[in-house]
Amino acid sequence: EKALNNFIFENLSEIGLSSDLLDKKVSLLSGGQKRKLELLLLSMDQSDAVLLDEPFANLDENSINQMISYIERKLLTDKIVIISSHSNINFNANVQNLVLIGGVLKTKNNIGKG
Repeated sequence: EKALNNFIFENLSEIGLSSDLLDKKVSLLSGGQKRKLELLLLSMDQSDAVLLDEPFANLDENSINQMISYIERKLLTDKIVIISSHSNINFNANVQNLVLIGGVLKTKNNIGKG
């Protein structure tokens, strides 16, 4: 429990959360704050791969950018990250974008080709 608390405290600001949230019940956090906290806890997981389903839905642009930055710094360095999204998300890191169109998985560069 102490390691978990230390990790959360050390990484709160990196994901755009303030330390005053540590005294609140999770049920009182906003939707965006809950999403950021979920991502923060997920980054502690020891698995090799992470699946994020619509992690940016209903978030403002600033929150999206904070989460993208956190994913690039904390998750993409040692995990396979699969993100399903209806939004066009731009990462600075070297990522592979795949699009599912008509049941066919294509690279973003090959959309509209055979």
